[in-house]
Amino acid sequence: MASGKGITITVWETEADREASSQQTAYYREAVGKVAPFFTAPPVVENYEAEIYS
Repeated sequence: MASGKGITITVWETEADREASSQQTAYYREAVGKVAPFFTAPPVVENYEAEIYS
């Protein structure tokens, strides 16, 4: 069953790296602008923290 939803996952090494690509940056706006014609609603950004075990 199609949901009409998509997902993008990005992994950063530091919190500063994540903040550098936030929705307020020109990079984010440019990237979203390239795919915005395919959206039926504004994108929703959710941030999660993952623990890496070795």
